[in-house]
Amino acid sequence: MRMAGAYNRAVLIRRSLLLVVCLAAMLGQALAQERAPLTVMTFNIRYGTANDGENRWPLRKDFLVDVIKAQNADVVGLQEALDFQIDEIVAAIPAYAVIGVGRDDGARKGEYAAVLFRRDRFQVSDAGTFWFSDTPTVIASKSWGNRITRICTWARFIDRDGRGFWHFNLHLDHQSQPSRERSTELLRRRIEARAFAREPGIAIAWDESLREDDFEFVAEPGVSAVVIKPTLTGSLAKVREQVSAAHALGLTAVISSSIESSLGLTQLARIAAWLTPDTIPGLDTLNLMQAQLVRTWPDSALPCFDVSALEPLR
Repeated sequence: MRMAGAYNRAVLIRRSLLLVVCLAAMLGQALAQERAPLTVMTFNIRYGTANDGENRWPLRKDFLVDVIKAQNADVVGLQEALDFQIDEIVAAIPAYAVIGVGRDDGARKGEYAAVLFRRDRFQVSDAGTFWFSDTPTVIASKSWGNRITRICTWARFIDRDGRGFWHFNLHLDHQSQPSRERSTELLRRRIEARAFAREPGIAIAWDESLREDDFEFVAEPGVSAVVIKPTLTGSLAKVREQVSAAHALGLTAVISSSIESSLGLTQLARIAAWLTPDTIPGLDTLNLMQAQLVRTWPDSALPCFDVSALEPLR
């Protein structure tokens, strides 16, 4: 009887240990599942006082809001945003809160590099704005050849699970290459000054700047990739040249869509397979469309129109 009792106790202990191990494994899986992916969006919305005719702000505002809703991003970096545009976007999508100031007075005057973030997911532990100049804390200051004031708005967010990350939103000068280079160097110093080495690595990618006539590929600190949009670049020869220049500097070249339907996306996918076969392209604009064109895109349920069904422009 004593041996049977000892045996039963040993079985009970083993079963208890097994239960603890299983519970620990289940808890670890549950914690891992709770770590939701982070979706970040950047959007140059074009300043709302521009005389853009049929594309002026009152006529494009609803479409722009629909685009942001469709992307459903956790953090959105806006460029060229004016205060009334930000107010209208947040009024339409109240799930977002805003960080940022106007570049002309450090309050509400001038363009923002505003950061929208989901108020139900993140807490802000630190945030601010600095000016790309020799005196970055001086409001409205500018240097280095840029005629327009340029700023960077940044924040450190704390996610629901306690993890923190930094987000920087900026709009570099569209005319002065020296200004872009000096601004990137200031950005690097600001990152290092905040001891980001203890945080997850921060990577910077060139995007819209590639379209400027005087843009030059240079090895900048922190820059790890370039986003190339063939539809906006203008020619395959130029796209190939940009990919080669990026690879020569050890940068990742990402072929990306701008606003294309399925026909354009299939061609961009071919370009990506040809020029950047080891990099996943960013082809994600079909959800902004109401239909596909000529060729279908994988897993899309949108109707597909043939050329004969299209109405020609006159």
